[in-house]
Amino acid sequence: MLSDAEITLMRGQQEQALPQMMVITRTTTAPNGAGGQTKTEEELGPYPCRLGPLNGKEDVEADKIREIGSAVVSYESSVEIQATDRLTIYGVVYEVIHIEEDRDWKTAGRAMLKRRGT
Repeated sequence: MLSDAEITLMRGQQEQALPQMMVITRTTTAPNGAGGQTKTEEELGPYPCRLGPLNGKEDVEADKIREIGSAVVSYESSVEIQATDRLTIYGVVYEVIHIEEDRDWKTAGRAMLKRRGT
């Protein structure tokens, strides 16, 4: 069994391996008082991260092959990413497809992404 000190040490080592930066764009909605909703976008970060390819996929849309840019991002375990967030890394915007569930001895968060606009 790992102690809290050992897990903290492992998290610190993991955080040293996050060479890129990401900005989280979070959209929230609130009642506007007239029966509708008002959307507000907030930028959070920047946070250290590491972006890597997940796999190359293609899709057919309107008889044209369209590449789906799938990637995985690792980030500090203390950062919260939500399924509706958008992440900007090196000026490229990604949509969150899936977020790994928290687990025992979590040293980093991971999420699968899709490049926006592809």
